[in-house]
Amino acid sequence: MAARGATCDVVLVGRDRWNELGDEVKSHAHDHARLPMTGAAPDFSNGTPADALRRSGNTYADRAR
Repeated sequence: MAARGATCDVVLVGRDRWNELGDEVKSHAHDHARLPMTGAAPDFSNGTPADALRRSGNTYADRAR
């Protein structure tokens, strides 16, 4: 993953913190993972990226081209 620019620090934690750590990783990925169609992190100010695609009115085939 480092070759694709995905890096992070790893801290070992006890089992009681595992769910909290998982939530933090999911939240960070949700906010920072680049979208394949734009190469940029998603902007959730007007809903999800999928919502923005639906609002654009383009079909999947249109976007695939």
